[in-house]
Parts: sequence; structure tokens; C-alpha cells
Amino acid sequence: MENRIKLGLVDQALLGTVAEEYAAENYDGHFEFGPERAARYTAEKYCKPLREKYGTEVISNAMAEYIHAHPEVLTRSRADRIERRTRRIAEGQALVEQADKASATGDHQRAHLLLEDAQMLIPDYDVDRYRAEIDQTEAAALATVR
Repeated sequence: MENRIKLGLVDQALLGTVAEEYAAENYDGHFEFGPERAARYTAEKYCKPLREKYGTEVISNAMAEYIHAHPEVLTRSRADRIERRTRRIAEGQALVEQADKASATGDHQRAHLLLEDAQMLIPDYDVDRYRAEIDQTEAAALATVR
């Protein structure tokens, strides 16, 4: 496929999450699209931040590549998609809570790593606020040491 721009890791995770959660609706749902049209429609409807960053064609192609590599996303039941999303979000939120605890105990590096892991599970979750809080806690701790 053309437009072989490499997506960042979080952007790849977000694209995969969108495919996992929405491609089946477009493939076997109301529209009954084939795989290529399902990929394009999914990218156009659910990947606005990625399209704004990389362009529609790049994201549509990346979605098609993801679906080609993971065709099972097209046939997952709604119940399975909901269960996977619920589990993924719970795991990501647990990592955010662990990051908060690590920061509170002064382990700021571990806190940042946990947030990176959380963002891979829930890429559409804004962890920047937590990163800023960790940085402020770390800066305050360093200021009291001096």
C-alpha cells in the first residue's frame, strides 16, 4: 500500500483499538461493507485525530493493513467487543492508579513508565494531566532536597 508513513507507538495502539472496537460494525453491520470499505469507513469515522495528524489516505491505508493482518476484528461479536473494551480500560486505569501511587512514594520514573503502559492500553485516554502532576511532584521533591 502507498503512503508508508510510520505511525508512532501510541498512534498505532489507537488505530488498533479503533479497529478492534468498530471495524466489525462497519463490515457486518448496517452497511455490510467489504474489508477495504470497512477499513476506510472506520478510519474516516473514528480516527479524526490520526487523520488530522497523518492525513486520511495514510490512516485509511494503515487501517486496511491492520485489518488485513488481523481479519478476526471483522467478525467479533458486539458482546465480545464490549467485554474486551471494558477489560482494556480497567487494566489501563489500574496502571494509572499504580502510577499515582509510585509518584506519591517518590518513584517518578516508574510512574512515567506505568503511564506509558496505560496509554498503550487506553490510547484515547488523556494521560498528559497525570504526567504533569508527576513532574510537579518530582520538582517539588527536588526543591525540598536542595
